[in-house]
Amino acid sequence: MSSPRLRVQFETLFEHFNGQNTETQLEDLTDILFCTRRNARIVLNKMEDEGWIEWHPAAGRGKLSQLIFKRSRTDVSENLARRYLQEGKIGQALSVLDQDAAKLTQVIQSYLGVQHQEGRQVVRLPYYRPLSMLNPTKPMRRSELHIVRQIYSGLTRLDEEEQLQADLAHHWQALSPSHWRFYLRPGVRFHNGEPLTTEGVVQSLWQLRFVNLFSHIEQVTSPEAWVVDVILTKPDYHLPLLLAESCAKILLPKVLRSDDFDLMPIGTGPYKVIINDEKRLILQAFDGYFGFRPLLDRVEVWVIDEVHSTMVFPSLTHPIKSQRGSFTEDVELDPGCTYLLLNRRKGLAANIHWANYFQKKLNSLNLFRLLPEEKVIELGVLPAYGLKPGWYHQT
Repeated sequence: MSSPRLRVQFETLFEHFNGQNTETQLEDLTDILFCTRRNARIVLNKMEDEGWIEWHPAAGRGKLSQLIFKRSRTDVSENLARRYLQEGKIGQALSVLDQDAAKLTQVIQSYLGVQHQEGRQVVRLPYYRPLSMLNPTKPMRRSELHIVRQIYSGLTRLDEEEQLQADLAHHWQALSPSHWRFYLRPGVRFHNGEPLTTEGVVQSLWQLRFVNLFSHIEQVTSPEAWVVDVILTKPDYHLPLLLAESCAKILLPKVLRSDDFDLMPIGTGPYKVIINDEKRLILQAFDGYFGFRPLLDRVEVWVIDEVHSTMVFPSLTHPIKSQRGSFTEDVELDPGCTYLLLNRRKGLAANIHWANYFQKKLNSLNLFRLLPEEKVIELGVLPAYGLKPGWYHQT
């Protein structure tokens, strides 16, 4: 990437000649740029490589060379800002735009959404924090749970209509209420090229017995190639449905995992992780996926820090309206609540009388009265009577 100094040098030339193509001598440019003839040639060559100018030197003393501007000062600044944004360097992008937050907001918003690059569809999404835990066997937050479904596959899965569908297992049957048999797809490979084996599936399923949801797993065996039997301690007619949960995804054997597996996981799902750091998460369509290849070639999740978040995440009182045509974009708030959980094992709340006191004093209506009015309007909050709007939990 071109340096900030090169941009400043371009702006110096652009402003000196008012952005007009001109005939000049190299000596004049050395005076304008305050550098030697040799450095001036290097600078001009770099600007040509960037596509900002054309420089046609004239042979012979006293003859004028031709300087042609291919880009404007604004074009160069915005292009550099976009390239910084690609690297997640929002601060540098803002600096390139002379700390013009409004202009950076326009650049960011024009860069988000669905884009087409070299015949590929890319969607860029903003997010407020890194997505650093992508191991479904460990505690994860809701956003990570959604992403791991794109990275891993399980024996079964739920479709968009919440209907049970085949995944790594193309068929299954209950030999008895506590004995299920699953038939695996052959030829499946992980993102790193490793083949999915029956033994690997058996090992992955056997580890599920440590999860409360699957504590009734007594034995996992393979009577023959590409067939897995799951034997339970009690009848379970819904085991195929349970195996669609994120925690039941089939993982790469531990001996083949890298130390940063939580951050850079390897699965058999439709997308593979290319980059995952503090700045962005990039998922790329896995061409070796055993199912239908995703229509989106690449998904990029950008981490927008708190300082710059208002450029992308507008408040409810000051929404940023789309300038891209007449269509409207619907924004939905994810329904949920903030709740206080009392520790009944130790501390004051372990005493039933204190617990009842806290429950009475810290109810939603009492807490709601303490919120500043501007925050109530800003956040659009309401007193909660359940975990989701419309729910009522009786205590």
